[in-house]
Amino acid sequence: MQKRIKETDILQTARKILEVNMGVKPDESLLIITDTATSPLIAQAIFDAASSIGCEVMLIEMLPRAHSGMEPPKAIAEAMRNVDVVIAPTSKSLSHTQARTKCGCGGARMATMPGITEEMMVNGGITADYKKVSKLVLNTRSILSSAKEIRVTTNLGTDVA
Repeated sequence: MQKRIKETDILQTARKILEVNMGVKPDESLLIITDTATSPLIAQAIFDAASSIGCEVMLIEMLPRAHSGMEPPKAIAEAMRNVDVVIAPTSKSLSHTQARTKCGCGGARMATMPGITEEMMVNGGITADYKKVSKLVLNTRSILSSAKEIRVTTNLGTDVA
């Protein structure tokens, strides 16, 4: 039997995405771009989390793009250039678009979340403790930076030096 996904769990992850991953601060402007093929619970959770942080938050829903990299409508591209943060839980990626490039040139921070599902919002990598991951990575980097040789082996036969 599949565990029922709780809206509160999605909201908790949305808040972590904004605060930890995106570094969102009160009074920043935040644009959420979603499409009709993506669960409305995800965009609403991000909206609610941003509101509770104190952001000036806007939510725009568009028709799904035919493929990843297809430009969003011009009005959305323009809105992207006029905010501090853009979050895009959509069915197709907006990462490789001129709209994303132009919003970054204006200093906006953007996270695209193509293909995101409710299940992904409560399980897997997105729920990681990024502070612990960062500490582990920095410790590993410290160990590896003084190494002269590294060898990786596994029981399945990997042997790389």
